[in-house]
Amino acid sequence: MKKILSCLLLMILVTGMTACQDGRFGNAYIEGRDQQYMYTDLLFHSQNITETKEGYYFLVDSYLFFADKNTLEVSPLCKKPGCLHEKETDLSQTWRCDAYYFSDYGQDFLTSYDGYLYIKVGRDQMGRDLPSGGLMKVSLDGTEKTLVNEFKREAEICALHRGTVYYASPAYHTKTANYTIRAVELGRPETQRILYEGHKEYGSIQNLLCYGDYLYFREDYKEGEENRIDIQSINLKTEEAKLLEPEGEGVPISLEGIFQDQIYYTRPDEHETGQYHWKHMNLDGSNPQDWTTAPIGQKLYADTEYFYLYTSWVFLESRQDPTLLMLDKEGNQLGNFSFDQIPGRVSDFIPGGKDYFFLISQEEDNSKHFYAVDKQEMARTGQGIPKELFQVGEIVNGYADLPL
Repeated sequence: MKKILSCLLLMILVTGMTACQDGRFGNAYIEGRDQQYMYTDLLFHSQNITETKEGYYFLVDSYLFFADKNTLEVSPLCKKPGCLHEKETDLSQTWRCDAYYFSDYGQDFLTSYDGYLYIKVGRDQMGRDLPSGGLMKVSLDGTEKTLVNEFKREAEICALHRGTVYYASPAYHTKTANYTIRAVELGRPETQRILYEGHKEYGSIQNLLCYGDYLYFREDYKEGEENRIDIQSINLKTEEAKLLEPEGEGVPISLEGIFQDQIYYTRPDEHETGQYHWKHMNLDGSNPQDWTTAPIGQKLYADTEYFYLYTSWVFLESRQDPTLLMLDKEGNQLGNFSFDQIPGRVSDFIPGGKDYFFLISQEEDNSKHFYAVDKQEMARTGQGIPKELFQVGEIVNGYADLPL
C-alpha cells in the first residue's frame, strides 16, 4: 500500500511539475512560449517581425533578414557564397537562397518559439508544393529547416501560442460563407481540429490574438444590408467560444489589444461626435471600464509598458499627415513621433518589445525602408528618433518549377 501511495504521489508531483513547466494554462505572460502579441499587426492581420535573445528577424516579400541586437546590423539569413538573395530576378534561382520562404496563402507569418523560428510557407524544405500551405521550423541561424505542420485548409492568418498553432481559413464562397479557426499542436498532425466554424453571410475571421488561457478573434459579416463586427473569445481550457458583450454595452466595435491583463476595445459615441470611447475589461469579458476618448481613425497599440495612438494613412485624407503618440498606462502623453523624419509613406507600425518599436515605409519606386525607434529615449525626451535599419528594393517574387 505504501508503494502504491508513493507511486501515486510521484505521478501527481511529476504531472504538476510538467504543467508548470509547460505553462499551457494560466494568464501570466510566458516569454518565449506565448504569442508575441506586441509584434502582431492587428490592422493588416500579419506578423513579419519577431524578436529573440540574439536579435530581430524580418520577413520581407518572402526573404528573411536578421538584425543583431547589439549592433542592429542587418543581413539576409543566408550564407551561400555568391547568392544574390533578394536581388535575384530569375525565378528558377530564388528557391536556392536559404533566406527565401515563399508563401502565396494569406498574410505573412513569422514568429519565434522555444528557441526556433516558425514561418508560414507554400513549399516544404524539399521543394514539395503544399496545397494549403504549412509551418516551417527554422534554426536561428537558418541552416536547419523542418516542416512541422501541414495545414488542412489555407491559413489566412496564424498565431503560435504555448505549443499550438491557431489559424483562420477563409470562406470559399461569398454570400454562403464557410470559414473556420483550427488548432494543431506543433509536430502533431493528428491533433488538428476545428475550434470555431462560421456560416454567416460574407463572413470572415480578421484577427487572432492569444493571451493566457484565451484566444480572441474578430468576425466580420453582413446582416441584411449592414456590415457587422463581433469580437469573440475562445477559452483554451474548454475550447468554448463566447461573444464578448460587456454588460449593458452590446458588442465592442473593435479589438485593439492587450495591456497588463486587460482587453482594450472601442465603442462608437452614441451621439455621433466623431469620437471613439476607449474601454477595457477583464480577460473573460467582465467588468468594463472607461479609459479615454479619441477621434475615429486613431488605432490603439500596446506593448508591455506603453500605449501608442497611431493614425495610419489608411484612415486619412490625402493631405493629412499620420500621427503617432506614446502614452503611459494612465493615458498621459509621453512622446510624439514626427513622420517628417521618414521619406515615403509609412505603411506599418509594430509596437515591438521593451527596446524598440518599428516603422516600415514605402517609396514611389516600391522600395521598403525599415526603421527602429528607441522607446526609452522617446519616453525620456518626448521625441522619437528613427534609425534606418535597411531597405529592400522591389522584389521579383514567386515560384518557378523546380528542377528534377
